Amino acid sequence: MANILIATLYGHEPVIVTATKVGADKLILLPSDSLDEKQREALDIIQKSLGSVMDVKLIETKTYDIVSIADEIVKVIDRINEHDNIFVDVTSG
Repeated sequence: MANILIATLYGHEPVIVTATKVGADKLILLPSDSLDEKQREALDIIQKSLGSVMDVKLIETKTYDIVSIADEIVKVIDRINEHDNIFVDVTSG
């Protein structure tokens, strides 16, 4: 049974804090399809700090398209083993 975190991305702090608190084994990030400088920096920090200890996967989404983002989250959840724990953090972004 794995702990999987699905998170939107803007700053690196909320993602790192949540991944640490839930003991994530896998991180699925939903960055914007057109990253600004802050998002690029956050992604770089996350990959350098968490990428060495857990699987980090990216699924690009459209900025501010809540329906599209929710649809992507549902697709991700549907592919996860039913015995895994799923945590969703959409506070950043």
